Amino acid sequence: MLLGTGVLPDAPSEQVLISGGGDGRILLWRIDPERRGAISAICTLEDGREEGESILSLVREGSFLYSGRFDGEINVWDLETRQLVRSLKASTGDVHTLTLGAGILYAGGKTGIMQVRVEAAMHRQLLKSSEIQRTLRIRHDLQGA
Repeated sequence: MLLGTGVLPDAPSEQVLISGGGDGRILLWRIDPERRGAISAICTLEDGREEGESILSLVREGSFLYSGRFDGEINVWDLETRQLVRSLKASTGDVHTLTLGAGILYAGGKTGIMQVRVEAAMHRQLLKSSEIQRTLRIRHDLQGA
């Protein structure tokens, strides 16, 4: 679950809650401070599958949302268009955690860490092009996995 501002292009200062479900859907929620934090649904992001796989992790940078799933699947969503723009495959097994740093997406799972290198300044151009450049590096668990 994530909480942040700048998610909605038409209301950039509004706080939005983002949650992933066991049905594979991602939901965006409006928080109403005048009703003691009551939430109401804004929209649902769906990838078109009849039976979705659980969303295990979420991370956001700018207008892009990354969701981690079973079997190493990472989906990249454009929050401005509310569209799935790319699916990546991690070698971590189930993607239990995601984080971003220095333009690199780190995905953690039961087998170690994988890096998907995407330069932060070029997200939109790379993700919308037919040839995404990515550098994959696997780091095994420091405990000797």
